[in-house]
Amino acid sequence: MLKKLIKYDLMADYKKYAAVYVAMLAVSVLLLFFDKMTSWIKNNAFINIMATVFLFVFFALTVIAGVMLIVFSTIRFYKNIVRDEGYLMHTLPVPTWQLLASKFISIYIWFAATVIVAGICSGIAFGEPLWLFKLHDAFGEMSDSGDLSAEDIKLTFVMLKYFAVFMIISPFVAMSHIYFSFALGNLFNKSKLGMSVVMYFAVMFAEQIISSVFSLFFYSDIMAIASADPNSDAFIAQMTEFFRKTMNLSLIMAVIFAIGFTIAAERIFAKKLNLE
Repeated sequence: MLKKLIKYDLMADYKKYAAVYVAMLAVSVLLLFFDKMTSWIKNNAFINIMATVFLFVFFALTVIAGVMLIVFSTIRFYKNIVRDEGYLMHTLPVPTWQLLASKFISIYIWFAATVIVAGICSGIAFGEPLWLFKLHDAFGEMSDSGDLSAEDIKLTFVMLKYFAVFMIISPFVAMSHIYFSFALGNLFNKSKLGMSVVMYFAVMFAEQIISSVFSLFFYSDIMAIASADPNSDAFIAQMTEFFRKTMNLSLIMAVIFAIGFTIAAERIFAKKLNLE
């Protein structure tokens, strides 16, 4: 039954995603075309303007592609679980956790598709289809040229690794927060959507307070970095270690919050369902 739910969720919005993907592909090809034209035909105002316009459009579509994951998934969840469709969904012979699992799996499928499409389109737009596989070589060249020290390279790779991890968990973290807010808003008899928005910011505020309290554990590290010579390798090493500690804590807290929000949302919808 979970497979059917996932298929149902994917089919509901595939046309919207496909439209954005096709637009990204078309703009990337046009951007490549006008970029090549600027090298073939020098000092042509029209070609230069069009190349600039399509560059901005391409970046705008890339941002839109990321935002649409959250927007489409939020609207889908609200209509399908909280609003009128919820009367049907909650009567299906499946446990509530499968309804939520279907939503999470669906957004990860679209997330993977968006990353792949964005990567391919970026390669087309800038004439480097295999740009992602050349990052390691690029860092190696900068290291050999002396532009970056060994500590700088280490810090950069650490930052990229954590960035990749946070990118992977970001859909789960973001949507668990949203789903939990909808679950809390569901408990009210009036203005459920409005109360869900209020709960979203209230939960976010509580998260920030808890995160601020835990950040006090790094006070000594911050003072040590502040007193170090910013031009020394020791400073970079301290920064790398500090970055690693803070990112590990942020990662652990984000996952714990997301799991807690998901479990709480599932329990509320399973035991305290209060549809309009």
